[in-house]
Amino acid sequence: MPISPAPAAIFKSIAWAWIANEASFVLTFAFQLVVVFFVGAVAFLLRRSRRRKAKTAILFRALSATLGECPGWLH
Repeated sequence: MPISPAPAAIFKSIAWAWIANEASFVLTFAFQLVVVFFVGAVAFLLRRSRRRKAKTAILFRALSATLGECPGWLH
């Protein structure tokens, strides 16, 4: 007696959902790395000048406030 195609379809559906979830995680992590890199680069460029130290502090405060409101990413 042949196996019903329903279990295969269910397995494929679960497999694709798992792959999509993992891909979403990888893309989110890559995006986090890009954001951290650019924020670090901007902070480094702003920190090179003494006059801009206050701007760097403002940038970090704004960034931490923004990321604190985000629902769980980059934490």
